[in-house]
Amino acid sequence: MENTSIGASLRLVGDDFDVDYVTAFLDRRPNYLRVKGEIIKNDFRAKFTAWGIRIEESESLDTGTHLIPIFDFIEQNLEKLQFLRDKMKAEWQIDVCITICNERTPGVVLEPKHMELASAINAYISVDLYAQQFNIDDMTSLDKCPLCGH
Repeated sequence: MENTSIGASLRLVGDDFDVDYVTAFLDRRPNYLRVKGEIIKNDFRAKFTAWGIRIEESESLDTGTHLIPIFDFIEQNLEKLQFLRDKMKAEWQIDVCITICNERTPGVVLEPKHMELASAINAYISVDLYAQQFNIDDMTSLDKCPLCGH
């Protein structure tokens, strides 16, 4: 990617819970799944269980494009999400990942309605930023953008 990109996800994260139950209860397949103890890479094992839906990363300067589907899902399933949080002794997390390329920086705006929905499920909101690093003296890149390589 040559331009700034944004991705978002909604994840239920906990010590250990039945991900198949969550899938059946919500009648939705996750596109992000971790089970505590599973081998992720080499000998690294997952330290938690997570069930999630992810809006894939794409070039954009509009966080709303990625967050609106997440908040629509929360609104349509609010009581179920609250029930799962309590039954699974887990936490909901809304994650936004922004990779800044070519010095194009987006703003992050959360509408009051979206903050109410996040609060209703006691969700953490995490915004991760990845950016090129520049040497102020000569403005040459010291590092490359992890996604676009610029």
